[in-house]
Amino acid sequence: MVKFIIFIFFFVVSPTVYAAEATIPIDYNRTVMGIVSSLVFTIDYGNRETALFESRTLRRADKGETYHLYAVSDDPQFDTFVSYLTNGRDDTLRFTYHGGSTLYETAPESDFFNETSGYYSPDIGPRRIHDIAITIDNLDFNLSMVWVGFPLFRTRISFQATITISYNTVCIPATIDLLLSQ
Repeated sequence: MVKFIIFIFFFVVSPTVYAAEATIPIDYNRTVMGIVSSLVFTIDYGNRETALFESRTLRRADKGETYHLYAVSDDPQFDTFVSYLTNGRDDTLRFTYHGGSTLYETAPESDFFNETSGYYSPDIGPRRIHDIAITIDNLDFNLSMVWVGFPLFRTRISFQATITISYNTVCIPATIDLLLSQ
């Protein structure tokens, strides 16, 4: 009888924890004035207290590299960023590109996470984030010059990357979900 109860608990009642991930594609193609050979990219929620990856300067040699953040020891803003990412509200993400000039792009979290989170939340929802990584898919700087009475240098920056957010989630069995909804 005890074995049967243990079986029922683990296979019918016990919640299952599994790993999942959500991705954010980055595609930046701009021409800036001047000679540029590096780019600083950050993702944040519109304030410096949430800016991730801001201490990393990206160069052409970073193509194919993946940089991971696991905790505050990797990036001081990690915990604050994660608190926004899991608060259940549709906050606005800001992508900042510093390379010759500064450009900001924004998008609501629901553009990226609503379908992939598997949870009725515009963001990651109540998950335990254990890794935020950026993979540099492409980074190129093409310099050109035009003569306008003097040499005017321009750089075409092409930057494609993927941000991957890895998290643990708990799947509540349908039997418990049914009991809780009564």
